[in-house]
Amino acid sequence: MVKHCHGSLAIFTLIALVDFGCASEVVPSSGPRPPTDPAQVKFFEKEPRRYELLGNIEVPIGGDVHWDKRGEANAGMEQLKAQAAQRGANGVLLMGDDPQMLKAGVSYKGQFYHVPIRSGKPDAAVGRAIYVLDQ
Repeated sequence: MVKHCHGSLAIFTLIALVDFGCASEVVPSSGPRPPTDPAQVKFFEKEPRRYELLGNIEVPIGGDVHWDKRGEANAGMEQLKAQAAQRGANGVLLMGDDPQMLKAGVSYKGQFYHVPIRSGKPDAAVGRAIYVLDQ
């Protein structure tokens, strides 16, 4: 019985070490970055290992920015990438400031994402422009 407890403790410790080993680090900004190419900006649903936070971005929903019957939101996702690129980002972190924020499931060029939505007039898709140093 005691051996089983020690084995369970060892497994728990190993899981905890693996889990803590993947913690994200937001490094201080090195200052303004030159704009990047929106085509090179990637979406992240989880925090990368090390990154700089360049600021919050948002795209109002309406007009060209909508979800079609298949859940495609290409125009809105392109606008998020363009805003991030203007700030010098190479990534968009799909996280909002409010952890209780609703997330909409959308498709972008065949890939499925959960995009935070800020309720308001108008509603807006939100994210964070980031510069990823280490994934």
